[in-house]
Amino acid sequence: TDWRLVYCCGFSLRELCEQIGTDPERQPCVFSHSVWQLKGESEWAVLKPDPGFYLMDFNSRWGGASWNKQEEGIAELGRKFFRPSEAIVAEAITTIFQVTGERLMESWHHWGPSLTSDGGRVYVGKFQPEGWRAFSANAPNCPSGYDLGVCLGRLPDVV
Repeated sequence: TDWRLVYCCGFSLRELCEQIGTDPERQPCVFSHSVWQLKGESEWAVLKPDPGFYLMDFNSRWGGASWNKQEEGIAELGRKFFRPSEAIVAEAITTIFQVTGERLMESWHHWGPSLTSDGGRVYVGKFQPEGWRAFSANAPNCPSGYDLGVCLGRLPDVV
């Protein structure tokens, strides 16, 4: 596992893209081929998550499993665990890189909960020197690609 406690300001993917840009000479950045989706009519690109602290495991879980199998895996862990939004994951990997220079999720994507207008799911990640990516993926019941996993979130214990 690779648990990290991160604070996210609640930026949408579009806002984050506008802030950091797509120039690989200025790290971190967004992969330039993702911009057409982030700047288009994509409702998912403007979703703003709640600002706050998030505890997340940046070790890919259930890679290569279908959406439904991933959901079953999360459910088996209990109600404290969830699939974070794509915007939270993107902001977290951007911030961690800005603070530490560490590039998380270089070889895989987080398959997030947002739906596109055609029923696909949005994914973010594969954060390489060209930038992190944001695209839409298969319909929820289709098997995922080998690099579509889950960045697991955990709710805090309440006393």
